[in-house]
Amino acid sequence: MSNSKISTVAAIYVKLEQSQFRCALTGWKITQDEFEIDHVIPIADGGTNKASNLQCVHPLANRAKGTMSNAQFIEMCKAVAEQARRRELGL
Repeated sequence: MSNSKISTVAAIYVKLEQSQFRCALTGWKITQDEFEIDHVIPIADGGTNKASNLQCVHPLANRAKGTMSNAQFIEMCKAVAEQARRRELGL
C-alpha cells in the first residue's frame, strides 16, 4: 500500500474516532466494521479522494445520498420532512 493510501486510511480512522463512531450525515451509531466512506463533494462534481473530502457514514444514509453533494442531500431531507409534516396535518 502506498504512503498516500496509508495516510488516507489513518485519516479515516481518526475521523471515526473524532465522530465518536457516529454517521457524519445522520448521527446514527456506526462501527469500524460497518460504515461506508462517502465523498462530501462527489467526484462527478469535482470532488477528490483526499481525506478532507471523505466522511464516514452509515450504509443506509450513503445509499440514500447516492451521488448528491451534502448540501443537495440535506435539502432533499428537509423537503421529505416537510412533506411528511404536511401529510400528518392533512394539508
